[in-house]
Amino acid sequence: MRNIKYIILHHSATDYQANKDDIDGKLIGRTICDRTQEKWKKEFPDYKCDYHFIIGYTGEVFKAQPIEQPSCHCTNYQANLVSIGICFLGNFENPETSSGEMPTEQFNTGVELIKFLMKQYSIPLTNILRHRDSFQTLLIPQTLQNARQKLPICSHA
Repeated sequence: MRNIKYIILHHSATDYQANKDDIDGKLIGRTICDRTQEKWKKEFPDYKCDYHFIIGYTGEVFKAQPIEQPSCHCTNYQANLVSIGICFLGNFENPETSSGEMPTEQFNTGVELIKFLMKQYSIPLTNILRHRDSFQTLLIPQTLQNARQKLPICSHA
C-alpha cells in the first residue's frame, strides 16, 4: 500500500466537455485518460490515467488511475509516489475561455471528495496542494537526482 501524504489539485486546461452532448464531461475525461494510456502503454501496460479522479462540470466524479498505483500527475516523480491527483475539468486560468469560476456542483463535489480522502488517508489540510505548488513543496533531494535516470519519469505537458 502506498504511503499517501498529499492531495494535488489540477485543472485540465481544456474545455469542460468534448462537445455539446458531453454534458457531464465523461467523454473529455475519457480522452484525457486515453491519451496518457497511449503514452505509457509500452512501459506500463496497466497504466490508466494521469489522475486518480476527474471531476466534471456537473459534479460527476470519474475514477481513473487506481489509488493503489501512482499516477504521473506531477512532473515531480517523488510527489507522484506519495500523492493522489484530482483533476477538475475546465480551464480556470484563461479569461478568454473561462470566468475563472468553478461551477458550484463541481466545487462542492471536489470539497466532499477531498474531505473523504483526507479522512481516509489522514492527510492534513496543509498537504492539499495546487499542482503549481507541488514542485516547490516536494523538491527531489540531490541524491535522487542521479537515480531519476533509472526510474520511470513522468513528464507532464
